[in-house]
Amino acid sequence: MGKKDSKYPRVSVINCVSETLEMLRFSSEQLIENAGTDNFDYIIVCWNTTPEVDSYIKELEGRYKQSHPKLKIFRVDHKEIPNIGYVPNLRAMINEGFTKAFELNKYSGLVNTDQAFYKNWLINLAKHCNQKQMVSSVVVMPKAILEHYQGNFGITEYGKFNLQKFDKFCNAILKKNKLKTEQGLKGEEYLYLIGFPYLFPKEMWYKAGPWELTLDHGTPDVIFFKKAHRQGFKFIMSLDSIAYHLEGAERGRFNKPAPEFSKKMDYDPISFYSRAKRRFRKEFFNLLKKVGIIKKENIV
Repeated sequence: MGKKDSKYPRVSVINCVSETLEMLRFSSEQLIENAGTDNFDYIIVCWNTTPEVDSYIKELEGRYKQSHPKLKIFRVDHKEIPNIGYVPNLRAMINEGFTKAFELNKYSGLVNTDQAFYKNWLINLAKHCNQKQMVSSVVVMPKAILEHYQGNFGITEYGKFNLQKFDKFCNAILKKNKLKTEQGLKGEEYLYLIGFPYLFPKEMWYKAGPWELTLDHGTPDVIFFKKAHRQGFKFIMSLDSIAYHLEGAERGRFNKPAPEFSKKMDYDPISFYSRAKRRFRKEFFNLLKKVGIIKKENIV
């Protein structure tokens, strides 16, 4: 840290939490200590947090005052939106996080409490920031999707996550100063380049965001990425930025209970009309592709 990171833009990193203290502790300390820079703002969006979580967040910046003097930590409190469900409120938290993030910096990205981060993960994203592209990490998941790696290193808590095994795995797949770009890809294959975490510019948020809160029109993050791509933003993957993502552990997967308060709410409701409309559109689109009327869009 120091001269090495001063030539790269200061960025915002967003996390969301309610009751998962141990996962927040692990992900936050991994995030900060392995960032390779302290030139960032860490924004924690809170909803129905416990006193233990509150205390941890309050003390976190002070713990890194000597080793990470430029790091700043901000808390944002989510005001619950009634009658839309649990996960839609989580998406609203993300929107609130990005609102704060882009008040502070020109580039921002999102992480989860169910993540681990390999060394230099953030600086190896920040060094590729520009106004017309999104840069993402290589992601390791227990069940791999798209172009990402498969590996299971446990729950993201101290004593439950195999850090030694994770570090060895990351070291084997690391490709220093290498990128994967859209060149040679077709259609919507650019989505393969979206790992989690990622950084993107403020302009992309203003042109393609915020996230929709419900599933009525499709998956909200995918809608956002597709809209951004149509607006001309490009996507790249930094092959020396690596993270692990359980995906959904804080929402009640991998034998982790969902927050107690969420059990009284619909999980991720979608109207019968919207569900039927989505099914019809999917079947109709597949039929048009089958008969050759619709072909894949080429990336320019």
